Amino acid sequence: MSTSLRTLGEFTGRRGRFEANPAYRDLLGSHFQGVATPWEDLHAVLLWYEQIFVALPEHQTQSEPFRRLVFTARAEHLKSIKATLGPAQEHRQALEQIVTRVGDFTRKVPNQRALMISGSFEDILSSLQMFTHEIGDALKAVDAASISDDLCLADVSGAIAAAQCRTAIANVQSNPGLAALIGPSFRGVNTDIEPIRHTVKFAETIASGSLPQQTVTWLLCPEYGARLTDLRTWLTGAAECATKLTAQGEELASLSGSASWRNVAGGSWGGLQALAAYALAKSNDLPEWNHFLRVQIESREKGLSRLTAMAEDRTLEPRQLPAAFHYVFYNTLARSVFTEHADLSQVTGVTQEELRHQFAQADREAIRLYSERVAALIDLRYVPPGNPSGKVSEKTEMSLLIHETAKQKKHIPIRQLLRRSANALVALKPCFMMGPLSVAQYLAPGQLKFDFVVMDEASQLKPEDAIGALARGGQVVIVGDPKQLPPTNFFDRVSLDTDDEVSDETRTAGVLRAVGAATGGNGAGFAE
Repeated sequence: MSTSLRTLGEFTGRRGRFEANPAYRDLLGSHFQGVATPWEDLHAVLLWYEQIFVALPEHQTQSEPFRRLVFTARAEHLKSIKATLGPAQEHRQALEQIVTRVGDFTRKVPNQRALMISGSFEDILSSLQMFTHEIGDALKAVDAASISDDLCLADVSGAIAAAQCRTAIANVQSNPGLAALIGPSFRGVNTDIEPIRHTVKFAETIASGSLPQQTVTWLLCPEYGARLTDLRTWLTGAAECATKLTAQGEELASLSGSASWRNVAGGSWGGLQALAAYALAKSNDLPEWNHFLRVQIESREKGLSRLTAMAEDRTLEPRQLPAAFHYVFYNTLARSVFTEHADLSQVTGVTQEELRHQFAQADREAIRLYSERVAALIDLRYVPPGNPSGKVSEKTEMSLLIHETAKQKKHIPIRQLLRRSANALVALKPCFMMGPLSVAQYLAPGQLKFDFVVMDEASQLKPEDAIGALARGGQVVIVGDPKQLPPTNFFDRVSLDTDDEVSDETRTAGVLRAVGAATGGNGAGFAE
């Protein structure tokens, strides 16, 4: 029961959607009545449309007016057209007879066959009238030529050609100008025209070529035979001279190592003459040219011929050769490295820059973390509290530091502060940055002992000034430049003579040289 109700509900929903479909209403208009639409009538209309398109297809342009008339005219108009189709039968028969006769005409006159395919009635009538006019003119010409009636029409063209040929022969035989032009070789229509054709072709070649006008006039004259003989002799001599020049150019190119002689030898004589004159004018440059050839051979033996060839043809300027060689060398080296280590080809500039950026960021992060680590370790160190009670002069260590930091003025001297709170200061700040004079002034002997002493610019420090810092450290790193001049005591003397110069006697060995001498060297091992 529930299945039947569900099916009924689905059917009712589909029917409602079908009847409310706007596309069907736009297509059928008022004829659409849902499921009650007269489908048989619509099917009959559809078949009628198909019959119209079969009878009046779209690919025929002449069918368009009739198809538009059938689709857009009113029913009363169509009925009146159907009623008048009966009397039109006679006109149709007349048209069929005209079509049949035009077809016979086009079969007998093949060049008019296109009229039957796409010609209109006006075109067919115009063509027939023109053809009738041409036939009339042809008949008049036949009558004027006194052609007998028993001559076949197909032989008319041959008879006309024969008559024209006889007329031409008579004109050639009676023309005095041809006999005077050709001379004794003239035999009328039996004249051998091959020599004449060759002569005319030769004259046309001479006249239409690139020769100067004077040369053309000199050749095309009554004495052309003798002049052609002279010209042939001169050209033969010129060809022999050109062969010799080419051989000499090849020899010069082989001796000089320059292809310019070979290239010019195959060109104009003016270029070859200019090159020879230039070579004679530069004869003093032969030693330099020989040196160039030796360098060229050496570069070819070392596989640098392509590089030097670029300089020879001015693709590269000579001053650019070292840079080009360095580029080729390092490029080849880089390619060989990439060939041996294929993984490098996967590294791009972006990747390398990103790695460098990551390394720099990691390095900064490591410095920050190490600073925090050092601060944390220092924070974990034990700071002696000292004596917090009694007079101020009796306070020591951290108690004294807290008391002094709370004061705004009248602080105790630094030497006294370091002496009374040395252990607390070292626990809070294990690194001291002091000069040799500050060490002697503020740090009492034997009071503080440092694990590590770093001494910079040691070449400018006297040994006696460095002893105090060295004595307070367990290990020492001395940094300096052994090539710098050692310190001088010139300014320690009181003198009024301004012309005195710093002499070797006024200079003393720096602590860097002193340590180097003590260790058996010159101090260079301590330089950074």
